[in-house]
Amino acid sequence: KYPDNANDRTKAPVGRWFHLAVTYDSSNLIKIYIDGVLKSTSTASSGTISVASNCYIGYSYNSNRWWPGMIAETRVWNKARTQEEIAAYMYAVNTDAEGLVAYWKFDEGNGNTITDYSGNNSSITANSALKWTSVSLPEE
Repeated sequence: KYPDNANDRTKAPVGRWFHLAVTYDSSNLIKIYIDGVLKSTSTASSGTISVASNCYIGYSYNSNRWWPGMIAETRVWNKARTQEEIAAYMYAVNTDAEGLVAYWKFDEGNGNTITDYSGNNSSITANSALKWTSVSLPEE
């Protein structure tokens, strides 16, 4: 259970696998979902997201703000997914789904290049050494 304080509600669960989804729409509305449940909404001042120029995985805009956990996969869409879509597809996604821009499974096991499975050729290269850990998602 998450506390009533909004900042505490969006803290990542510790010691277990969880699904995190963040949506951002044309009205600059940001929604944060944990395990398919809406936990927080806010409004960004403005801006666009680009896989090529300002999409960071594992840290924010600088390397001092990094994610201390493991990442099993990351998906980028060109539309804000609904809560129902997020909850229904936490464990799997059709790689030719409408709006899927990039889909990185982080299952290479070595090296610094992460393959894009969306078919859009958006493979990425980490700017530092990666630690590869074999994981399996929980059962649905």
